[in-house]
Amino acid sequence: FVFFSAHKPQSNKRMTWGKQLWDQEKAIATHTEAAIETTNRIRAFMASYAQIQINFGKEIRKLTRQYVEIQKKAESSESSSSKAALALMMETDDIGKQHESIGESLLAQPVEALKNLAKDYKAERQRRLNDLSVYQADLDKVRKKQEAAKKVFDKAAKDALEATQKFDKADKDENVVKSKVEKLRTEKDKLGLEAESTKRDLTVATDQLNQAQHVFFHGHSLEVFDALETLEAKRVMDVAEQMRVYVKATRAVLPIIVTCLDNIDAAAAAVDGAADTLLFLDANVTGLLPPDMNSAVDAFSPLATKSVHEINKKRVEKSKLFHTTTRKKDAVREDFGHLPPEQRKKALIKKVAELEEEERKDTKTMEALLKTVDLYTTNPNLGDVRAKDKAQKEAMAIQDKLKTKLEPQIFKFKLYLEALERGQAPPDQDEDDDFDNFDEAEGEEGMTVITLRQAPAAAAAAAPPPPPPAAAVGTAQVLYAFEGGKESELPVQ
Repeated sequence: FVFFSAHKPQSNKRMTWGKQLWDQEKAIATHTEAAIETTNRIRAFMASYAQIQINFGKEIRKLTRQYVEIQKKAESSESSSSKAALALMMETDDIGKQHESIGESLLAQPVEALKNLAKDYKAERQRRLNDLSVYQADLDKVRKKQEAAKKVFDKAAKDALEATQKFDKADKDENVVKSKVEKLRTEKDKLGLEAESTKRDLTVATDQLNQAQHVFFHGHSLEVFDALETLEAKRVMDVAEQMRVYVKATRAVLPIIVTCLDNIDAAAAAVDGAADTLLFLDANVTGLLPPDMNSAVDAFSPLATKSVHEINKKRVEKSKLFHTTTRKKDAVREDFGHLPPEQRKKALIKKVAELEEEERKDTKTMEALLKTVDLYTTNPNLGDVRAKDKAQKEAMAIQDKLKTKLEPQIFKFKLYLEALERGQAPPDQDEDDDFDNFDEAEGEEGMTVITLRQAPAAAAAAAPPPPPPAAAVGTAQVLYAFEGGKESELPVQ
């Protein structure tokens, strides 16, 4: 493990590359080139990590969407355990969003910033090294000139020395004629003067070289190396800053992720196993009583050969007391007669609540429209006639809906519910039975009152005397005329 101080103070040490690394031009160039590669490597790492975060988040959300749809359609979706499972998936979906956010934030800031940093650093480094090359070329010209002057001087000095040696030897030799000695003297003096001249040229060239080297090493190269050192120090700090941005991108979403985890934890803590089992019981209880023990005598009766499922199915297919449609299956769906008593009661309560909520909303909308009409009527300047007429038309349409649809529907389903709660649901009938056992009389306000009577029991094997009329099961008021005409429908006026 490598540990770093979070608040290490920055060094105030004076830049020294120009002075102490004056002869390390190649090393500096190599080091700064490696710095560009380091910056690009860190950028590439962050970019790859960001893409992984985005892909990871997308995969999480794809997974949660798949299972959320399944969970929403699952049985007992209202149970605490199902709600906890749904919370687990939904909160995990939010966690996936945060991973996508991390990746997008990294691509938008540190990755892009490091890309620009490497680009700018490379350009500035190249510019400085190009300047150094120009300064180095100028110095090389002066150095070559000095080297050429030195070669000329060296040759002249060598020639002068040889001429002097020849003259000295001839001057000491008595056998050499005087004219030759004088000739050698003249040659010695000439080459000596040339050597002195080349020496002066060399001195000037050397002075120029010394001056050029001083300007180069104490001026131009020092300036370039110090600039590269400053550039490198800035690069290091900029890269470090983008690392901190990298951290911030993750820290920014941590509170949201923690909240998601807390929500999952809270949903799991709220799971109540006993309550869930009661919820299942409440959702599936029929309210029917278990069948009595069968008698051996009845073993061959028609009902004895039918299962409970078949009997219930037959009951479902029977027409109901408030049958108002032309198709049996529509009537079954309307009054929920296909459901067991407890489930039917719940369905009716829910239906009444839905209709009353729709009525409440429509009434509120109608009242608002009527207020608008009244406002336009009282203050004509506030709106044009078309707006008023439109509002009035919409209000009348809603009023018509309330009177002709919602109110009768609410009344009808309340009657269904009341009949069920009082135990006055119509009795089962044989498939061939019609509604023949009823009395019809004129009620209050011209309404027809129908008294439904229980059908007599089936005749025994030995035909008994005709039974007395059955007692009334219940009464109902007819709200409107109904022709009937279809199978299992009762016409009333």
